[in-house]
Amino acid sequence: MDRCDRGDRPLFLAASGLSWSVVWGAAMQTVIAKTESGRPRPPGVAPATGHHAPEQPADKDDPALPWSMQRAAVPHAGQASIIDADAVLAIARARGLAAPYTLRPPRERGQPWLISAAVTNASDAHVVYVDPQDGAVLLDARSKDFGVGARIFEWGLYTHMGQQYGEPNRLLMLAGAIGTLILCVTAPVLWWKRRGNRRLAPAPIADPATSRRVAMAMLVVGLALPLTGLTMLVALAGEWLLGRR
Repeated sequence: MDRCDRGDRPLFLAASGLSWSVVWGAAMQTVIAKTESGRPRPPGVAPATGHHAPEQPADKDDPALPWSMQRAAVPHAGQASIIDADAVLAIARARGLAAPYTLRPPRERGQPWLISAAVTNASDAHVVYVDPQDGAVLLDARSKDFGVGARIFEWGLYTHMGQQYGEPNRLLMLAGAIGTLILCVTAPVLWWKRRGNRRLAPAPIADPATSRRVAMAMLVVGLALPLTGLTMLVALAGEWLLGRR
């Protein structure tokens, strides 16, 4: 195989991009939320009885929230919000949270206001929860207060997007993306050259040991990344049909 497909940049692009994948992305969000290794646990707001009401499970992703918070449970109590958005933003600005930011009002009675900094660098993350009744700051957390899951995966996300380390980061990820696109062209070219003698499909690998190692690697990757595994099965089926012809 072409040596460039063993470079660490395309591998890092693939690994750090798993956060957006259908299977792995949802699984990682769920694990981080369940183990509370993401951003600090959202505070509950006490209702009139003085006791915290049970949390509502997050049954679907909330695109308004940072990635590692999208599947965290949402606190719920029994009181409606009294303070308005202007008052909440004034409180957040007093805590050093500047625009751009995401402001999420309580979607149900008793939920706190959420203000989360929209940052390009994971270390600048900042989230503030405000009591909807009296404007008390329930939680003021920065990146140093986040769990290991949030720190790792949010760093990977911002690095993947070329934002974590400025222009050099962007250019390096651009080079990796271009390399991946080139592989999409060189791979079928190599497959075509391997056919030999006008075969419709390349000849099987002659060395049984090598064949077993390749099959094992494909099996591991296919099990770890189900959609990639499905793609490989389709490719193998197509090659088998061409070989039969």
